[in-house]
Amino acid sequence: MKLKKFTAAVLCFAFAAGIAGCTEKNKVSPEDSIDSIMEDYTEALQDFDGGAVLDLTGWDDDDREYREIEELLDIGNYDRDVQGCYKIIASKMKVDYDMDDVKLKETKASLNVTYELIDWKMTFAKGCAGYEDMEARLKELKPVVEMEGKISFVFEDGEWKISKITELPHVFSFTEEKPWVLTGTEPTEPTVTEPSATDTVSTETKTDDISEIIDAAVYHLQANEAPIRAVEDSFHEDAVGVYDINGDGITELYYLACDANYGGEVYSADLYIAVYNEFAGEYVRQIVVPQVIYQAADGGCYIMFITDKELIITHSGGEESMYTTETDVFDLNSWTSVARYKRISYYDYNPVSGIETYTYEYFLNGNPMMQDDYNSVMTDYINRTQMVIDRNSDPLSTDIEYPLIGKPSVGMKDYYQAVKYVKSLKDLV
Repeated sequence: MKLKKFTAAVLCFAFAAGIAGCTEKNKVSPEDSIDSIMEDYTEALQDFDGGAVLDLTGWDDDDREYREIEELLDIGNYDRDVQGCYKIIASKMKVDYDMDDVKLKETKASLNVTYELIDWKMTFAKGCAGYEDMEARLKELKPVVEMEGKISFVFEDGEWKISKITELPHVFSFTEEKPWVLTGTEPTEPTVTEPSATDTVSTETKTDDISEIIDAAVYHLQANEAPIRAVEDSFHEDAVGVYDINGDGITELYYLACDANYGGEVYSADLYIAVYNEFAGEYVRQIVVPQVIYQAADGGCYIMFITDKELIITHSGGEESMYTTETDVFDLNSWTSVARYKRISYYDYNPVSGIETYTYEYFLNGNPMMQDDYNSVMTDYINRTQMVIDRNSDPLSTDIEYPLIGKPSVGMKDYYQAVKYVKSLKDLV
């Protein structure tokens, strides 16, 4: 009898140990849990499914964050005609992250992410015959625009949940705009004929046309007053530039703005270049460079300059251990992207030897390139530079962009000065 009891006790102990062993073996790590959440989060964004996103959070329905996401990702809140466009833009979105970079501290964690979107701004601005036409164009695009964000997590009641999402309203800012749909009443392209020897060719723009362009410029600035002034208030710097960038006699507008704010506060700003669209009779955002400045680390540096053929925007940011400089090149006639260069500087310090080491990587359109080729291209752009239209800091003497300091520059004005200046252009007509 005692032997039976002893045997039973041994079996019970073995069974309990087996359960404990299996439980420990099958225990899901925080990294695996967060990775699973991120996969579901990405899928939810692509499906434009606010409910699925909220299911991943620990928010209550009366929390401000809950209400914001619920409103932002409710497709029913937007005009039926444009819903198809918004769904396509969301479906092509990617969320890039590296689980090796997740920061864990007891019951909290955070992860930096990069949202990749198609260039919907440029496509919206070009116009279309109808919404179905615009949808067809959007379907052909691949993600090329990057926006940085951060997601925080908390471990509660035995599971990980999202506790904070930054920049999502900015990522979904396409819901605040509509594509330009041609009505059929826009003027058609004029037929070009060779002038005879007795004809006099006039290249002057009509006074009435100039007046309309100036009015359109004022209207565009006024329509974007809130996001521009939010940047000026948060970063304490002028945010509007007015200059004929491509030399065609029509002024372009370039400015810093943030379409998303948090209780009136903004933590990053995008750089926009607005170009007059003669068929629409209004200024449209033709180029956008996301998050050229931000309230973290070094704050972001940028410099805009033009050559005889190109508009070039160089923007940098990051930590000293890994500092990235990107250079976007645009054709002055078409405003289309010509090339995108990237330079990454890595810093390492050996405390034993006291030796500091810098290493570099160079890329063209995402593909590795040689340092000599990169320097040759940049030197050519810089040598041909005719004007620096704005910069928020001076390049270091060791930077290849350093000679730009000696070039003529324009700069920016604050919002009210810019509007006043644009209005004053009528007096010059």
